Amino acid sequence: MAQDSIGDQLKNLKRWHFIPGKNRITPVLESLISRDEYIIDIIDGFFPAEPGIKNSRDDSGLILVTDKTVILLRSELPDKHIVLKKDKILNITCNKNFSSLTIQISSGKNNYSFVTHLTEFAVKNIFSAAGKPVQRESSLSGSSVNILSSPLPEEIEEDPPQMSISDLLYPEVKKINSKLLEFKNIITDENFYEMYRNDIYTISALCGMTGRELSDNEILFICMVLSAAENKQKSDTFNFLEEVMKHDSFPNHLRDNMNRRMEIILSGIAKVNSADEKFLKSIEYLINYDREHSTKYADKMASLFYEFAQCLIRADGKRDGMEETKLKGVSELIQKEMHSAGISPENAGDENETIEQVMERINALVGMENIKEEIKSFINFVSIRTERDKRQLPVTPLSLHAVFYGPPGTGKTTIARLLGRVYKALGLLSSGHLVETDRAGLVAGYVGQTAIKTDEMVMKAKDGVLFIDEAYTLAPENSANDFGRESIDTILKRMEDMREGFAVIAAGYTDEMERFINSNPGLKSRFSRYFYFDHYAPEELIKIFNIFAENVEFKLSSEAEIKLKDLITFFYSKKNRSFGNARFVRNVFDKIVQNQADRLAKITALTNELLCEITEEDIPLKEDFNAEQFV
Repeated sequence: MAQDSIGDQLKNLKRWHFIPGKNRITPVLESLISRDEYIIDIIDGFFPAEPGIKNSRDDSGLILVTDKTVILLRSELPDKHIVLKKDKILNITCNKNFSSLTIQISSGKNNYSFVTHLTEFAVKNIFSAAGKPVQRESSLSGSSVNILSSPLPEEIEEDPPQMSISDLLYPEVKKINSKLLEFKNIITDENFYEMYRNDIYTISALCGMTGRELSDNEILFICMVLSAAENKQKSDTFNFLEEVMKHDSFPNHLRDNMNRRMEIILSGIAKVNSADEKFLKSIEYLINYDREHSTKYADKMASLFYEFAQCLIRADGKRDGMEETKLKGVSELIQKEMHSAGISPENAGDENETIEQVMERINALVGMENIKEEIKSFINFVSIRTERDKRQLPVTPLSLHAVFYGPPGTGKTTIARLLGRVYKALGLLSSGHLVETDRAGLVAGYVGQTAIKTDEMVMKAKDGVLFIDEAYTLAPENSANDFGRESIDTILKRMEDMREGFAVIAAGYTDEMERFINSNPGLKSRFSRYFYFDHYAPEELIKIFNIFAENVEFKLSSEAEIKLKDLITFFYSKKNRSFGNARFVRNVFDKIVQNQADRLAKITALTNELLCEITEEDIPLKEDFNAEQFV
């Protein structure tokens, strides 16, 4: 196959497109490189000013490496170039500076210096591909390390270059891998793992990995975290993560595989970064899964992403003063996804879930003892009614419609979802899924359109539960001509026509719900069960907080526990009907996560213990909250 032209070879180099003065440089390189010569890569940077020489200054330029030569060329004066035959080069060393790398090339009696912002790994990889063995690994920052020498005798030739891996990365990758294994045990949908990989690109972009050369550890960390989600059967003939983890440093035989992965990673991060809005689809997926199965996997994925971000921004061992800002951006995106809500019409629970299994989940909820007793009483009623029906005895009418009333954040939506599963397990509904809505989802802005919009929502809830939050807004006080009345009439008609086809649960504040039910005689006759949701007690709110913390493996110090208890007790004592209960606790938890991130951003060497510890400093102050945050 014919060799590409010099111009085509240059165009295929990623860094070539960022070289200034390409029009001047290209003809020079075409005259210097023979047709049978293969370009390996290009190193961009500058030639430093020569000390002691008047008017000497830094000059931008490049080092072009082929399979036969090394060319040193200044961008402004490309005709003043140096061509070094590969077999004449004695050695090449690297000196790691704080934010750059100085390359020293010795050939004959001459020494040449060049400064680049490429990583040491990238530079070593380029020269290694030129066919010269590498004597040894780099060590401490600022040390001079020989990375290319004349060929050694075959019997004493040393191993190829090895990439060192931060001590922190291995345990963190193991921890992330163990969490992903938990997901793999329950989720077989390959689309979920594609979402996960895209989300890792998104987090990486927020951590500042776009538009720059990644460090050795950054590349490795992202590669290993992505590889943890690979399907072994569909991946290469080996498992990349398992192969890397066998060694104390990066094995050379995976270098080509790493380069392929690096290009995919850079492309993925750049694509995400160019998007107008960022999402974390795997968290959205798990939120719906949790709603369906009453699990907490979305919290665990949020924790995984946050730990990944904390480690990634420190993987290169440097600080740029933007760590807190980057972590805040990641945290805000995670919390935006965690707080997302909407209609979730998926089937609830397992297909063959028994009433005992549903009740086990209900009884595991914090507090709500009166609600649990109401549900047990309903189950007893259905059991006796079924027995009477079997014996052909008269039975009383059965209504599945209910009113939930009480303050916000007390578990009304959670119980509505579980009640749908109770109905399904008892054989009262064929699906038992939950469709959540409110006035905005039912009422349109034009005459006649509200009935259509409401009917569409009812049909989504067919064989399941239609949960109407703040239902009283459908019948505003002193507003007889409001379009909400049309929605109520449509729902009442469907409740009559579909007596055994679905259940309606109307929820809201106590006083407003009482007015709502009394606003229409049809409503009062069709809702036969009323569930009162009271405020959680302080000790119950702390139990709810502990569930959030346990899901992400947070451990509070004794001082932090005391301060948290004081904070929750204080706001409980000040509560009004808008106090957010579990929602308020979630706000406290989110604030603690952010405070911990700000504290850890100042620490370079993180450990698992530090990532999981919550100190007194992380607990927010009373002044950090206001009335609006209670809801």
